Amino acid sequence: QNIVLYPGVETLLYDLYRMGVEIYIVSSGIRSLLTHLESHIQEVSGDPNFRIQKIYGGDFREDPQTGVIKQIASVVSPTDKIKAIMEISKGCDVYGFDVSTSIPIGGRRIPLESMIYVGDGPSDTWAFNLIHDSGGATLGVFNPEVPAQFEQIERIRQDDRLDLVAIADYSPGSTAYYWIISKAKELLYKSSEEYEYRQLLHDLRK
Repeated sequence: QNIVLYPGVETLLYDLYRMGVEIYIVSSGIRSLLTHLESHIQEVSGDPNFRIQKIYGGDFREDPQTGVIKQIASVVSPTDKIKAIMEISKGCDVYGFDVSTSIPIGGRRIPLESMIYVGDGPSDTWAFNLIHDSGGATLGVFNPEVPAQFEQIERIRQDDRLDLVAIADYSPGSTAYYWIISKAKELLYKSSEEYEYRQLLHDLRK
């Protein structure tokens, strides 16, 4: 509850939710520190229906009597982020099957090219690669008060894994806000019946 979020996080996530975008958090951080975000945005927005679809993060194993942390139960490594993305793409939680199940690219619930991935460092590199190479959108963000963060995210951009690098400020009017909202609108339009109809007309004219 005491974690200070980057500016505009609540507004951006709620605006995406209202547009019909599904929101997932895939983090190398600690899941229990992220679970409060959903209720926080519900409180700030006044909308009890706001949902984060799923949070992937590391977990601890606690003593059932004292609640004292005894050991690490799970972590989310860079390769685990890839696994999480594939679970989301295939719809494993929705349809109730394992991520190893073979599903043709065209039959997946959420195509990789319909995803927007936002990350801030080396642990996101493989995920950036997967989404970027699959035709999705990738945004690298950095804390302007930490020059080293810009340097590491810029190196990832130079390796052609990012569409854009921006300051981690998601307030309306910021570069990150405009870019993410614009990409979301584009992807939602491409999945609409109107887009399919226009594409059909375009093909018939050829």
